[in-house]
Amino acid sequence: MAAQGDLEILVKASAATTATENSGELNVPQGMGIKGVAIFVDVTANAGTAETLDITVDRFDHASNKWLAIVGAALAQITTTAGQIDLVIYPSIVEGAARTVSDHIGTRWRVVSTIGGSAGQSFTFSIGATYLV
Repeated sequence: MAAQGDLEILVKASAATTATENSGELNVPQGMGIKGVAIFVDVTANAGTAETLDITVDRFDHASNKWLAIVGAALAQITTTAGQIDLVIYPSIVEGAARTVSDHIGTRWRVVSTIGGSAGQSFTFSIGATYLV
């Protein structure tokens, strides 16, 4: 259960994924004082040759009308079944080891899942998030 003022969301239901994909656009609820997000990735299976999974976070730039990667908002590359890993994006948090990024999430954001490998690559994983005030 989320703490008061926080909101939990399902970004991607668990499914086998074989190609790069973007989550849908995620909109930060307004009027709640939300500044950041904790993102949780749960990898339950992988297959292929030299398979890799990269998870990054983009935020929408209203001026250019384009998605831009949040600098540093990337989990360490996953190459095996890794269990659950997380990434926190929040202003003034101490940064470290592909787990925390000192930045604001913005009002519109998305998660990019990039699958790589040389043959038959697949990862089964889910992505959840909790908004942070």
